[in-house]
Amino acid sequence: MIKSIGILGFGNMGEAIAEGVIKAHPDCMIFAYDRSKEKMENLFSHKIKKTQSCRKLFTYADTIILAVKPQDINILTEEISSFSLGKNIISIIAGKPISFFTEKLRTNNICRFMPNIAAQSGCSSTAISFYENADEEFKNSAILIAESIGNAFILPEKQMAAFTALSGSSIAFVFQFIHALALGGVRSGISYDDSVKISVNVLKGAYETLKNTGKMPMDLVTSVLSPSGTTIEGISVLEEKAFNSTVIEAVFASFNHSIEIEKLFDTIS
Repeated sequence: MIKSIGILGFGNMGEAIAEGVIKAHPDCMIFAYDRSKEKMENLFSHKIKKTQSCRKLFTYADTIILAVKPQDINILTEEISSFSLGKNIISIIAGKPISFFTEKLRTNNICRFMPNIAAQSGCSSTAISFYENADEEFKNSAILIAESIGNAFILPEKQMAAFTALSGSSIAFVFQFIHALALGGVRSGISYDDSVKISVNVLKGAYETLKNTGKMPMDLVTSVLSPSGTTIEGISVLEEKAFNSTVIEAVFASFNHSIEIEKLFDTIS
């Protein structure tokens, strides 16, 4: 059961988490603090209680979600270290390893979240990596929070950069793919708006088919193919243009840059 959470930094992701928790766990108390007065004045729900400082947020909430910008975290940890002892801490800050927080915040109950933009619609894929000494009650609460905005995947921290590429970055590749499909529809005579709707529905159908049949993607690809048919003609063009290799390289490029960012933040910590 989640009793109370405090969200430190109320940007888009902080708001998405708050909205998800309100829907999934209406009895949970939610507190928020952001240095921006405008963000505090425009809270989307009366169920979110404003706090006047970081200290008060830590006083009121059992679990604190760190959702500030990466460039602000060094100064912030210095500020909150005096009252973070024994608190439950969830970080959604890219590039900062768990060890950074265990050294500064004096608590074992620490984990990292890596959600993606789909948190805004309650469909995020969120990776969770826990500090090895975190207790089970905290782990269970963190998983419930992640599941309030979509699906949770518990991974070792060493895989967080790969997950960032596969989930956080690749969702943009999917949007780009939908746009490209829609342009293909336009070229073939359908309006862009209708092509987008059709493409999104095709993507939904592909997802449901994968989920319900339990088959591998390539098995389903071959099931659509027929000799000298329309689909093999399109697949042939994708193969000619190195579709698979291009996507692989795009994901791997995002992965490598994620590693570079973590190293950069590590050098300036």
